Amino acid sequence: MKVGIYGTGRVAGSLARALSALPGVAVVGLAGRRPDRVAALARATGVPACSADEVTRAADLLLILVSDGAIGPVAAELAASADLPGGDDQAGLAARWVVHCAGSWGPEVLAPLTARGWEAATWHPLQAFPTAQSSPMIGATWTITSDDEPLAAYLEALTGQLHGRPHRLAAQHRAAYHAAAVMAANYPAALVAHAVAVLGDCGFPPDRAVQALLPLAHGALDALAEAGVPGGLTGPVMRGDVATITSHLRILDERPDTAALYRAAGLGIVPFAQAQGLPEDVAARLRAALTPSENLP
Repeated sequence: MKVGIYGTGRVAGSLARALSALPGVAVVGLAGRRPDRVAALARATGVPACSADEVTRAADLLLILVSDGAIGPVAAELAASADLPGGDDQAGLAARWVVHCAGSWGPEVLAPLTARGWEAATWHPLQAFPTAQSSPMIGATWTITSDDEPLAAYLEALTGQLHGRPHRLAAQHRAAYHAAAVMAANYPAALVAHAVAVLGDCGFPPDRAVQALLPLAHGALDALAEAGVPGGLTGPVMRGDVATITSHLRILDERPDTAALYRAAGLGIVPFAQAQGLPEDVAARLRAALTPSENLP
């Protein structure tokens, strides 16, 4: 399979490296809007730099790996190319498959290209890529949304080659799926960032606070991996410790934004504590403690 990449960011760099190492896959070209960034990533990955027209002509599978908001405009620009056959005239059209890796969009964002005869898909990895040197994680889930069965099946096989887990995702579930991904990836980091600020009030420099909290955060995730939900959840809400929650909020209410996050997260845990046998009267006291006074009946 000849693969072309349009994009010069972290995911583009990661997949350029990872796909180049796979048997049966040749990454034939790398293109983008900024020639300087294309050249730099080409040097770093060993993938040839080329123009957008060249990469669409050379590839069987084109990956558009740009920011979420740029996918549609890039698809429109490629579809409008004078060198790209359109309508029913597909002579010379090499790249019949086009794929993006954004979680928030389905294949419909690639409509300018599907109107020219391409088959489209979304192929989204449930992992973060902190740098262009990041590798696809072993065991990471990649969701696939496409109306084209051969394309979806190929992406499943490609996911397996990357040691990932493919999952077919219906188009109508994409918004809920992406919301879940954001909650799992971004919101814990936001909670840790607020916790770092609270430890700053206790005399911890920011870097030392991060070092102190990360093993705790990793341990919490390891508990979920071992015992699942709700079995892997711990802490004062799961124990029904109203006194500890109240003492925390007396301090955190000096930081209203942090207190609001603490309250929302705590209220979200209460149903799981009840599923683990927390009595209803204790759950009621927890909800009262975690609900801002202005919201109480």
